Amino acid sequence: MQFPKSIAIYAIHPSTKTLYSFKNSKYDPSAPAHYHVAISVSDNTFVLLAMITSQGEKRKDYYKHNEKALQSVIDIDSTDISILTKKSIIDCNQPLYYTREELDLLVDGDIENLEATISEEIITKIKIAIQNSPLVKPVVKKVIV
Repeated sequence: MQFPKSIAIYAIHPSTKTLYSFKNSKYDPSAPAHYHVAISVSDNTFVLLAMITSQGEKRKDYYKHNEKALQSVIDIDSTDISILTKKSIIDCNQPLYYTREELDLLVDGDIENLEATISEEIITKIKIAIQNSPLVKPVVKKVIV
């Protein structure tokens, strides 16, 4: 279900039943919308999102000289997140951590809430990978619950 971002921003919450799809204004305008998994944080004025991309080989190549960062790239498919149609990755080195107001500025267009089954195992892997990433700021690591 698609909502205007002014409403959808405040509906984003961690769930094993919902993915959020939107375009990021910091990316190339021709880039497609990406799926995002919301992760629990201790301060609900902030949102922590992990982005899913099918460009796995490009991301892995980007981190090939940083083994610890490479370990924070998670391979996933439809057995992990039901609506995926191709093998993808979650790059846990670059989670989006913003206030809802900041996220409102980042999102280009509307946000689509997609019904999906996300395995608890993947949620746990995302949290661990963010915690272990050498590229994620300590302030982000501290708020994960």
